[in-house]
Amino acid sequence: MQYYCEVDQEELRGALNATGHRWTRQRAAIVQAIGGAAHHFSAADIYSAARLQAADLRPSTVYRTLVTLRDVGLVAEAPDPAGGKLYSRREGAGHHHLACRRCGTMIPVEDALLDPLREVIRDRFGFEVDFAHHTIPGRCARCAR
Repeated sequence: MQYYCEVDQEELRGALNATGHRWTRQRAAIVQAIGGAAHHFSAADIYSAARLQAADLRPSTVYRTLVTLRDVGLVAEAPDPAGGKLYSRREGAGHHHLACRRCGTMIPVEDALLDPLREVIRDRFGFEVDFAHHTIPGRCARCAR
C-alpha cells in the first residue's frame, strides 16, 4: 500500500527560517521530492528524485536536511525493517506500523491504539510519550504460519 503526502513548501520554509535554517535551492528540491514521494521514503529515494531539480545536490545534503526537518518536527524518522531509516511527513497525530521482518509488509496502525500504552507509561513513570511515528517489528500473519 502506497501513501502519498502533500507538502506545503511555504510552511516548511517558514519553519526552517524560524529555527535559524536557511532556505536554499537544494532544500527546495529536497522538499519537492518529499512531496512526490511515497508516504515512507528513504534518504536515497529523496536524493534520486531531488537530483532532477538540483544536479549538484550531494547525498550528505539530503541526510542533513532530513535530520533538520526531523529536529524541527516536520519529518518523522523510523527504522526500516530491512535496515537503515525511513522517513515520513509528520502531520497531526502520529501514525504507526507493524513491520514484517520477513516479507517487509507494513501494516498501518491507528494512533489511538497506543493510548493505553501512553497512559501506563504516564501513570507509572510520569513520562509523556510522543509517538510521532513508531514501527513495531515482527512477523505478519502470513509469515507467522
